[in-house]
Amino acid sequence: MGLLFEQHHAAIWRYLAGRVGSAHADDLAAETFLAGHRRWHTYDPEQGPPIAWLFGIATRAVHSHRRDELRHLRRMQAIASAGVDEPPADQSIDQVDAHRRLQRLIPDLLQLDDTDRDILLLIAWAGLSPTQVGEALELLPATVRSRLHRARRRLRRAEELQPVTAEKGETL
Repeated sequence: MGLLFEQHHAAIWRYLAGRVGSAHADDLAAETFLAGHRRWHTYDPEQGPPIAWLFGIATRAVHSHRRDELRHLRRMQAIASAGVDEPPADQSIDQVDAHRRLQRLIPDLLQLDDTDRDILLLIAWAGLSPTQVGEALELLPATVRSRLHRARRRLRRAEELQPVTAEKGETL
């Protein structure tokens, strides 16, 4: 497996970086080769070269990663709708407002295309520039800006449709 790692790691990593961004590509590449090592006994050379087999494992790792991300967002949505996840009292008004806006936007984040959600979150949460996001996702910066604009427009439209209510006498 060490030789396969040396021969194919770069190709697997590039593929993963294109699918989930470079931030997750290292972890998913490691998972891919670990799973390959554990399942080496299932590899059948008559089905194709080892690189194809590894790409299959990598693709399943991407799908698992996406499912985990969606589950996390759905959990955040469920907690928000139950009113359990109130921000700590020591947060500033801006932090509380941002927290509440995020909770309202989670359902709409779930509706975004995977790439649009990746772009939006890489810029909003990771603080990357459109150029850096383009490098991470192997997209042109103009494509990133266009998709970011479209995702923001959808979220703004969704937020405008949601009523903002004050709780416990608070002004939002």
